[in-house]
Amino acid sequence: MKMLELISLLSLTALLFSGAEAATFGDDFNITFGKQNVNITTDNTGDTVTLKLTNRTGSGFRSLDPFLYGEFSMKMMLVKRNSSGTISTFYMSSQAMFKKWCEVDFEFLGNVSGQPYVLQTNVYIQGVGAREQQIYLWFDPTADFHECGLRWNQDLILFWVDNRVIRVFHNATDLGLLYLDYQPMYAIASIWNGEAWATEGGRIKVDWTQAPFIASYTGWNVSNACKVHNTTGTDDLHACYRKVYQSSYGRAPNLALSQTQIADLRNASKELSSSIGAQAAKFANDFNVTWGKENVNITSSRRGDVVTLKLTREKGGAGFRSLSPFLYGHFSMKMKLIKGNSSGTITTFYMSSQDNYKKWCEIDFEFLGNVSGQPYALQTNVYIQGVGNREQRIYLWFDPTATHHTYRFLWNQELILFFVDNRAIRVFHKATDLGIPYLDYQPMYAINSLWNGEAWATQGGRVKIDWTQQPFVASYTEWNVSEACKVQNATGTAGQHACYKKAYQSSYGRAPNLALTKTQVQNLRWVRKNYVIYDYCTKNATATAECARNWP
Repeated sequence: MKMLELISLLSLTALLFSGAEAATFGDDFNITFGKQNVNITTDNTGDTVTLKLTNRTGSGFRSLDPFLYGEFSMKMMLVKRNSSGTISTFYMSSQAMFKKWCEVDFEFLGNVSGQPYVLQTNVYIQGVGAREQQIYLWFDPTADFHECGLRWNQDLILFWVDNRVIRVFHNATDLGLLYLDYQPMYAIASIWNGEAWATEGGRIKVDWTQAPFIASYTGWNVSNACKVHNTTGTDDLHACYRKVYQSSYGRAPNLALSQTQIADLRNASKELSSSIGAQAAKFANDFNVTWGKENVNITSSRRGDVVTLKLTREKGGAGFRSLSPFLYGHFSMKMKLIKGNSSGTITTFYMSSQDNYKKWCEIDFEFLGNVSGQPYALQTNVYIQGVGNREQRIYLWFDPTATHHTYRFLWNQELILFFVDNRAIRVFHKATDLGIPYLDYQPMYAINSLWNGEAWATQGGRVKIDWTQQPFVASYTEWNVSEACKVQNATGTAGQHACYKKAYQSSYGRAPNLALTKTQVQNLRWVRKNYVIYDYCTKNATATAECARNWP
């Protein structure tokens, strides 16, 4: 083994064995909620904390001080047997102490008896998350304690389980991406009711007959990190930033991956990764076929279901729709478009109120096919109370037929943001102060379809479908509608009011997701400069007010 690899491995191993000395609860943590559900016992290895979840409340604890950089670890034993709907966590978070919410997460998503836990990791930077990765563990996390830990320094965030690296998040500010620097965070542990999304996208709920649900924590170590004692000024922040260059966690070889760590990550990707989509991507849990059933094929893979839609001259196209409408949230879909000559075809992913509500509302991704060798055009649109004519078209900067790419909406009480592969391409701001209606109190379904649009799709309808190339096939997979609010009863208003209130309690409806980040502004300007081929704002003089607000 090379010397640098050995040093890096010894650093993690030392952290593993140094935890026992630090495991005195009152020295490092205090209880933040559910005090009646917290029990602390002591033996010769230190304190052990058990957290309970009942139908009344969960429980949690937090470090006494926030930190800026260091190494953080915790040994955990998870809820036994049927843990569906429960979430046990160990994570770092800036919480409400700082203006821009930051977080790095270990979230253990419970499951029914006999089914494995899913470990979800995530990174939030200035309130922007949607960086979920999910893996199955290679052991039973309910049988004994296992250690999870983080190394956070000026160049990377490293996640490990039992000394095996499972994920890395590099500093990429050179690419215009934000990083977790100058953002102190607390170390936090908790157990709580996450049945809205934790198990199979929320389909399986907590079985309260199995309560109480108990998770145990011990052997924590937060000693090899820089505490920020004074959060009202910047002196401690600067001190921690200087300290990182003098500490083992902030110096080589801990600023880059060792060969062993690279091998761990490759194994995690190859053998263990199930991704965010795997839990949500079970077709029958989220969608049903609405038309063209004979042109729909559903297959299963390790990452979840894959849906292919066909368009033929004889049988037409096909489509599917979410089982429930939503009011606010994140909605994403991975799509691979028609290969070859796709002229006249339209492949879609969109949100629509359809016929359930009096005033038709819609937000669209529409992929307009083209002749072989010519690029697809992606058309986005916004309909409010039946009024659309807000089309924008762009060319994509990649081949959308070669592999699946992710298309996502963020819709909350202040804006609608369109993403392609996590890059913002369009924003539509709420502008009711200008007399322009907005998509609030208008629940919408998530819908996908492939259809014959030759009347206008390609060169204004001049180029028609070449039916000798049929069938035309598009595929969808790894969708995620779990971080959104379902409207359970579409005939009344109670569900709408509940979702409106939930928006203010959810990440998608709180700052900074209520405004554009610096990176998103840069993305929008880049798209506008290089890829926009049509914009209603240049064609419609009456749209001046809303357009001025929606192009940064």
